[in-house]
Amino acid sequence: MPLRGFIYLARIYQNYIKQIDANIYGKTLIPLPVPKYVVFYNSSGKYQIQSGKRAVLSKAELL
Repeated sequence: MPLRGFIYLARIYQNYIKQIDANIYGKTLIPLPVPKYVVFYNSSGKYQIQSGKRAVLSKAELL
């Protein structure tokens, strides 16, 4: 999941850079919007989260 999120974010940044017509090879910094990563999960299966609780990634998923 984190790798997929990185790929999506890279595509969003690529389109953003095209929109503002920025020179990625220039010497000036390009201000990029800070990403806010949100995951929506709506399954009633094995990994159902109790209402009002917050899900947290395990350490294994962060590696």
